[in-house]
Amino acid sequence: MIDSRFKLIQRYEIDYSDFERFVQEKYPFLKGWEFVAATECSNDSSLTFQVGKYHWQKSLNIHDQKNWDLANSTSDISNYKISANDIFTKLFQDGHIPAGEYLVNVSW
Repeated sequence: MIDSRFKLIQRYEIDYSDFERFVQEKYPFLKGWEFVAATECSNDSSLTFQVGKYHWQKSLNIHDQKNWDLANSTSDISNYKISANDIFTKLFQDGHIPAGEYLVNVSW
């Protein structure tokens, strides 16, 4: 029997490169966006994202929405910091993913 301090969690899991491709399929203007650079994570790591759980996760705030709109209107997104959290929020907001916990695995 496992200790009661452990809990079983259901979550969605994806490799970072598959996530990048998924993001670029849904938002072509984000071509060149890189998960590892945006999150500043290291090799052999995993990052967890809560999506749509809290009211503030259901849409981008005014600043992030403005940044998103500016990035969407240009061919060079390098001047705009689009975070992984913003992308998960936007994917949820636009109906591309359901609310839940997401684990992104990084290994190259």
